Amino acid sequence: MTDEGTTSLASDAILAVQRLHQELKRSHPPLSVSSEKLISELISIKSQLERVSVDSVPLALKEHDLAELKRVVQQVTPETLTVDHRNLIQNVIENHLKTSSVSEIHLIALHTCPFHALIEPDHGRRARHSVLFVVFQWHSSVALDMSDEHSKESRDSIELDWLHVIELSQFCSMLVRAKLRWLETVFFTPKNVISHSPQWPSFLAILPIHSLLRGKSFIEQCRGQLIGRIAKKHPKLGHLKLLDSVKMADLINSLKMIFILRHVLHEHTPTLQTVKVDDSEFTVDELDIIQLLRTNQEHNQNFYRIFEKILFLKQSIDDVINEETFAYASDVDRSVIEKWMHEERTKQAAVIERTELAPEDPDSIRAEELLDRVGPEVRGIPAKNVIMIARGGSYSYNLLTESSDADYVVVYCDDPVKAIGHVGFKKEVIQSQKGPECSVEFTAYEARLFAELLAKGSVLILELLFRDDVEYESDLWRQLKAQRCHLVNEHAIMQFFGLVRNNVHLLETKQAADEKRKRKIFYHIFHKMWSLEYLLDGKVPPVRCVGEVRDKIMRIREGVFDEHFNLDSIKQEASARLKELWSQYLHRPRRLVENVPRAVLNEWLFQVRGVAFPAVESTT
Repeated sequence: MTDEGTTSLASDAILAVQRLHQELKRSHPPLSVSSEKLISELISIKSQLERVSVDSVPLALKEHDLAELKRVVQQVTPETLTVDHRNLIQNVIENHLKTSSVSEIHLIALHTCPFHALIEPDHGRRARHSVLFVVFQWHSSVALDMSDEHSKESRDSIELDWLHVIELSQFCSMLVRAKLRWLETVFFTPKNVISHSPQWPSFLAILPIHSLLRGKSFIEQCRGQLIGRIAKKHPKLGHLKLLDSVKMADLINSLKMIFILRHVLHEHTPTLQTVKVDDSEFTVDELDIIQLLRTNQEHNQNFYRIFEKILFLKQSIDDVINEETFAYASDVDRSVIEKWMHEERTKQAAVIERTELAPEDPDSIRAEELLDRVGPEVRGIPAKNVIMIARGGSYSYNLLTESSDADYVVVYCDDPVKAIGHVGFKKEVIQSQKGPECSVEFTAYEARLFAELLAKGSVLILELLFRDDVEYESDLWRQLKAQRCHLVNEHAIMQFFGLVRNNVHLLETKQAADEKRKRKIFYHIFHKMWSLEYLLDGKVPPVRCVGEVRDKIMRIREGVFDEHFNLDSIKQEASARLKELWSQYLHRPRRLVENVPRAVLNEWLFQVRGVAFPAVESTT
């Protein structure tokens, strides 16, 4: 059987179970829980057959496949790594990560905290604290897809006690945010490093390490870690109290934070890989703590003495911090990393030169005029980066009244270097003030966020692509609009049904107590039900109302009622029409495709970024 035939069977199965579910909700409610779950599973199967998943594929590295690697990592330290150990570790990591979606493994390194080596005399006990660090790079077609930063954080990293794996973008974000765990990798020596990419040394060379170490983020994080694991404030007296759960490792970490902060505050780069007890960089108080920790291997008798010394040293550090002003990572620091990232990402791509708009170009003039009309917050967007501007709200539905506000939607794109090389979270939406006093309201979306909202089936976003009368459209918008047939899908249908049902629910709450509010809700209900008539037939719905449909909705909106046409009769009509549409939904001969193909939106986003990639399979 062909994939088309299998997909057809899946469609039939979903429709059958949906009808069963509808009956079970009425006759056997407890059983409807199982049928609802079955529907979700069948839709997932059909989506996979159609290859239209909207979810980003996570990193394919499972702990249960790494038992042997874990055993080796927790038995060695950088000082005891043999050639065989190095080869085994490198082979395991490369075998698990080197897929068509991973283009480079930049770093594989073993780290054992040197402060544990100072305290723990036994090699085996020290090795239990060994951690393997891996920094890899997705193929750019994966790294630059429409996934949001929260999804990428969970997709692009693995955090285990003994293994830290992270993608290059997240790694750079951690550096800019001055996360100590990843900043330490910058100080790894050759004995730590098992392998690295050819470009890794050049990357380390451009990092503004001094600026990051002296930054407010790094200092505050170390300050918090100094005390956060070992103490809490007394609920009544307010002073710091040693936690009952404190362990040796926690006290060692506090010593490490003291050591790092003291060096950084005196503008010295701390030695994070090799420290010795006789090192002149230790103070007398720090050496006392080391001695107390060494004589406290089995019992907790010295914990309170150690804690008192830590508090004393913390106070001296706080005094220095409070006397100085520290800044967060500067735009200059960030731009150095972003430029390198942009170069790395575009190595795998064919760069597409976008046609620049000349200032005298009619499209440029039109875009500038509209941005001025929209508001000062968006005037800084260059005309060449404007993808679309549309007047929305009741204007777009041809249901404007004298009291209607002017609502605008802008879709724009960041400059390629900023978009491709960006590190960390970035602002992707610009909004005006909202409220009755605002005559013009707007929302501006960056292209990635706009693509994400399309995939999620946001009704207002979908309607922008269903229109042919926007105020300004670029070639990029026309390219996306040419693909709008993909937006007519099952997920979109459910979003429209959901919006109608939410509005029906509003009518039954206090949020719709006055008649004017009810009339506005009804006009949205009837407009979306009109759209559903087209969607259920697999057609792009019109957004602009005309003829009898417009006349009817305008009567509702303006409150032109009589004894046969009033809020009660409208409510009955809306309820009956919604039931008809739902019945039509359940008894169709065939379901549409489940969602917009992720590849369609990603390809458009790549066009926006000015890059093109050869086909790359996703990690499975």
